[in-house]
Amino acid sequence: MEKFIVVGTQRTGSSAIAESIATSEKIFCGWEWTKNTAFYKKIEVAGKALNADFNDLTSKHIDHIKRELKKDTKWIGFRRLFSSSDKWFIHPKYAPALFLDRLCSYKKWLSKNNDIYVIQIIRKDQIEWLKSMFIAKKLNSYIGTTYPKDTKIRIPIKKAIKRLKSKNYVDHELSELRYTNPYLPIEYEKFSLNPTESIKEVHRFLNVNEEETAFNQPRKIKRQSTQTARNYIINYEELKNEVDKIFPS
Repeated sequence: MEKFIVVGTQRTGSSAIAESIATSEKIFCGWEWTKNTAFYKKIEVAGKALNADFNDLTSKHIDHIKRELKKDTKWIGFRRLFSSSDKWFIHPKYAPALFLDRLCSYKKWLSKNNDIYVIQIIRKDQIEWLKSMFIAKKLNSYIGTTYPKDTKIRIPIKKAIKRLKSKNYVDHELSELRYTNPYLPIEYEKFSLNPTESIKEVHRFLNVNEEETAFNQPRKIKRQSTQTARNYIINYEELKNEVDKIFPS
């Protein structure tokens, strides 16, 4: 099988996008296979799994593979998301969370294995991303559940800026894989507006055409938030002013 990996930061719609990619019967996309793997084994486990050795994966992942992987599957891949921590000094690259995530090592590993196709998910709207990040943490709700309409949060400005710096650093580092690997960026906002066209773009990137596969429509996205960031964030204006000052569009 050909190999791909979906990369990005957390809270970028990766679940919906990954599941939609697999609407082609020729493509299998696993979950976050190495999320709970010891940091020193993450790359080894990822490499073995992409070569169809699933012995080091958890039973949850193996059950998913047994259910969804078909005999005539042409592509196999999984998701690898990286932290956007506010726990760092001097520069985001020194964040302990990114050391444990093995960001630099993953980047080197992928660049040496340039037969692995890279799909990077990027969320451009910084305030909406912050809203998603902080509400999910407050409610401990990361997928599938709609936020209560009366949800209100105050986002600490300092933490928000440090998280955005981390996110932008990770996005930049991952985007450099365009120079070494077949690479496709997918913007969350474009996917959200027109998921069918975005997923067809991914299928074209993976050279899977409609003649050789039964293409199904991407699943309907169940949004966790039903309102804009302004409706959830108590200090919205203050936050937006600071973000616009530091990250001018």
